[in-house]
Amino acid sequence: DKIQYTGMFSLHNTENIKIKNLKLENNSLYDDTLHLVYCKEIDLINLKILNARFDAIDIDTSEKIRLINVNIFNAGNDGIDFMESQALVSDSIIKSAKDKGISVGENSNILVFRSEFLENNIANAAKDGSKINILLTKFIRNNIIFSSYAKNYQYNSGGYIDSYFSLFSDNKDLIEIDKSSEINIFNSNVDN
Repeated sequence: DKIQYTGMFSLHNTENIKIKNLKLENNSLYDDTLHLVYCKEIDLINLKILNARFDAIDIDTSEKIRLINVNIFNAGNDGIDFMESQALVSDSIIKSAKDKGISVGENSNILVFRSEFLENNIANAAKDGSKINILLTKFIRNNIIFSSYAKNYQYNSGGYIDSYFSLFSDNKDLIEIDKSSEINIFNSNVDN
């Protein structure tokens, strides 16, 4: 029906789906390895993505998305890219993303819980009215831990990141931020 799928595995305009124990690797034809758009109530559990060509997971205009025990290694661009979405990322590992471990934009609201970001260019980025709440998460050997900024003038604000009870170790830079954004780090162990 003239729908163009841009992922190795795509879910489009659907709801109440649970995907468990899936491994995707070495995509070469599509931009995204896994792409969700206009989805609701999607559970991704025990998912492994290796060597994504660009974004490992791209989630657009979706809500009530739960990513639990998702392991992403060596994404060519972002580990997970959110646009206009609400999601939980729990008990997951994102390692060696060439751009961002998690990129959150366009009024998205994301909770990251008990996860790990290792050796990414930027661990977490929030922009354009988006918010990331982070709890009990480890950030180790990333170039930049948090980046928060305004990119698209239509949203009239930057990004917001709040991190609680997290561990920061051996990272090159803690944050980059513009005047329209906010980053808060509470009760955390910072060893940079």
